[in-house]
Amino acid sequence: MGGGCSRVEPAPVGGSGMRCAENEFRDVFSDVELKYPDDLGEPPVAVPKDDELPTLRVELKFCIDEISSIDMLNGTTTAKVWIGLAWTDPRLRNKTDFPEGCWQPSVVLKNSAGTDFIYTPQPTKITDSETGQCYRLSYGAGNFACAFDLHEYPFDSQKLTFVVRTISMHAVNSKLKSNPVRFEDYGSMAKRVYPKDPKPRVLYFDDDFDFTQALVEWTIQSLKLINNNKINKGTNGVDDAHLMTVEVVVQREFAYYLYQLVMVLMMLSGFTLSVIKMHPVTDFSGRMGFVMTVFLSIVAFAFVISSSTPSTPYLTVLDKLTSASYALTFFIGFETLVVALVAEVIGAEEEGAFDLIDKVQLWDRVAVLVLVGLNAGYYIKVVGSRVAGKFNISDADRNALDTAVEPKFL
Repeated sequence: MGGGCSRVEPAPVGGSGMRCAENEFRDVFSDVELKYPDDLGEPPVAVPKDDELPTLRVELKFCIDEISSIDMLNGTTTAKVWIGLAWTDPRLRNKTDFPEGCWQPSVVLKNSAGTDFIYTPQPTKITDSETGQCYRLSYGAGNFACAFDLHEYPFDSQKLTFVVRTISMHAVNSKLKSNPVRFEDYGSMAKRVYPKDPKPRVLYFDDDFDFTQALVEWTIQSLKLINNNKINKGTNGVDDAHLMTVEVVVQREFAYYLYQLVMVLMMLSGFTLSVIKMHPVTDFSGRMGFVMTVFLSIVAFAFVISSSTPSTPYLTVLDKLTSASYALTFFIGFETLVVALVAEVIGAEEEGAFDLIDKVQLWDRVAVLVLVGLNAGYYIKVVGSRVAGKFNISDADRNALDTAVEPKFL
């Protein structure tokens, strides 16, 4: 669809952009005294009472220009976004240029992370002089902190979030006592701002962004805009900052992890089945040595894969499978010790007790087969249920994401 944010607006103003998240954004403006010019002495909306919300409505447009990486170790997403704000200020009727120092709504990306984050607002312009309609476009690029849930790793889906927060940009001597911004659907002002866009959208991916190539390890499932204050009922006071969260749900492509991690763990565990050819009485030391070798092999493999996975205070699916492999080798070793002790008690080690030795070996093999079977069943249940569930989830295509029903903001 036409009308992507990065193509219909003028290039950002020269010079370095404003750095890092909300606190540094506030510091940039702490020394700026925004005063109304003499002919704009009144605020853009009526002064609200203490128990009333401001009446000014600002239309929001959010465009995701790029998502280049998802860093699970650091809990961040690297992305580029455009935020468009449109509003009507009756004081600016019949004006063609936005007055310097005049009130304007502004936003910050609250969950931006790292000093490399760049936030660049472009000059505000008047798009309709008859009504005083204004428009401001801002560009944000860098890392965003995301709370990843790795309980289902490596069969997990994740929510990439971009939190938009309004900040007060009104004049120091303004009659307004609070931040007057409340977001609403982008629509009524869209034709003036994006006259070439036949289908204005509040939230969408830029037309040039090919997420099938950018995120090779992930597939995008949904794109959603959430009104945080409506959900949390946090707009009871006029000083409440308004929050909007853009949520992108992505599904991990698990084939690599299935073949390179899960299958290797399962094969290492399967090697313990070889002990049925080692007699628990006559070859006790060799059998215990083999079990310890398999155990240490699993430990070494788990140590290697842990270096590339994030540390969590809970067990992931991969951790549970690794623990099951540890448990199998432990119980095989413990079973070998118990069988050897029982054989000694019943006299199976004595000369001529061939029948007892055969019975001990038979019951030993049954026990080993049960333990290995339980382990294999656990792997099949845990892995199979998740793989089957993921196969039933179809990837969202570009058309489905762009035609998604937009939520009501207010």
